Amino acid sequence: LLHEPNATPDRQCGNPFWLTWMKNIPEPPVACYLSASSRGSYFSEIPEKLRKDIADIFNQIKYFSTRDNWTTHQVQWITGGKQIPFHCPDPAFAFELDVPIPQEYSAAAVSRKQSYILLQANPRNLSKKWVHEFRQLAHQRGLEVYSFPTTFGNSRFDLDETISLPLHPLEWYSWIQNAAGCITRLFHGQICSMSAGVPFINIDTQQRRSEERRV
Repeated sequence: LLHEPNATPDRQCGNPFWLTWMKNIPEPPVACYLSASSRGSYFSEIPEKLRKDIADIFNQIKYFSTRDNWTTHQVQWITGGKQIPFHCPDPAFAFELDVPIPQEYSAAAVSRKQSYILLQANPRNLSKKWVHEFRQLAHQRGLEVYSFPTTFGNSRFDLDETISLPLHPLEWYSWIQNAAGCITRLFHGQICSMSAGVPFINIDTQQRRSEERRV
C-alpha cells in the first residue's frame, strides 16, 4: 500500500506520521514508532528508490516496535537488519471495561445507551439490500442502526443516523462503549468492542458480497 498510485496521503510514505519533519526541528525529540503495523504489505514489491527512502527513514527511528511478526520481518528485511523492532501490543488493548470518559465526550452516546447498533464498514463491502434488511431487523427489536466512521473517512450508509468525523478519540470510543452491538471491518473496532464488553461481528472483507450477506 505504500506505493499505491491512488492511495490517499495518509497511506503514503512521507506523510506526517513517518516523522520525517522532525529533522527540521533545531533540537528534535527522540523519534519512536509504537506498535506499528503493515500487515499485507510486501516491501520487496516496492520500487527500489522508494525502498531506499523507507529504509533511510526507518533507520532514523530510535525506538521501533511492531504489533505483529509480519511487520517485524518486513522492517528487518528493508533495513538490512539494522532495525529489529520490539513486539508491543496495540495500545487499544490498554482499554479496560469501564474507561471513565469526560461528559463532554460521552453525553451524546450515554443518552442513547444500548439503543443503537454501529455499522462501521465501506459500502462496497455490503450490499444495499443487506443493509436495508439488517436495519429492518434491528427496528423490530427496538434498535436503531448508526453509520460509524472508519479510519478512512465517514461510512456512507442510508441508516437512522450518521456519526461523522471529526471525532475526539474518547468520543469515538464512547459511541462503541454505549452501543448495543457493533458490526465492523476494522481491527480497532473489534478490540474496542471487546474492551467495552460490547457484542460485535467482524466483516471479512476478503469474501464476496453474497457470502457476507449470509454472515
